[in-house]
Amino acid sequence: MYLIDEAYLKSRVNIAVKDSTVLKISFQNVTDFYLQELLSIPLYDLLLDHTQNDTAITPKQTELLAKVKAYFALMVHYDLIFNLFEVNNKGNKVEADAPSVELMKMQRSEVLSKAEQMKSYIERFLNDNRGDFPQYFSNEQPDAPKPTSGVSPIVFLDEPKIWIGG
Repeated sequence: MYLIDEAYLKSRVNIAVKDSTVLKISFQNVTDFYLQELLSIPLYDLLLDHTQNDTAITPKQTELLAKVKAYFALMVHYDLIFNLFEVNNKGNKVEADAPSVELMKMQRSEVLSKAEQMKSYIERFLNDNRGDFPQYFSNEQPDAPKPTSGVSPIVFLDEPKIWIGG
């Protein structure tokens, strides 16, 4: 189960999905690559538990969930936008009423821009409401912002050893 379902997706974005397997794969990809990294697994699990079991959450968590669901839908849209093209062993086969590849790229870029803006709203909301999200800030100093990049904080004290074969 995911934070959103197909009905919510269709209510938020304009994309037609013919194959439910493709949709499930996209939901899982967005969860694994975008949502869990953005929210942290404990906060994601709290919101998922609420979605699945209707467990109690605070008003701030409810407000966050609405933003996260919108972000989820945008990222699924971004992930699925090229599904109008079917790849076969002879190259690309385009459906008769499908837009051009350039138009699709432009639309995909626009969707990503909206998703990044929503991600920024989520990060700001979390930072502005630290006390309401201990699952997100649990391992941090009280005033330290949560890093949003995938860069590792590991620092190597020794210089790397390079061997040049001969």
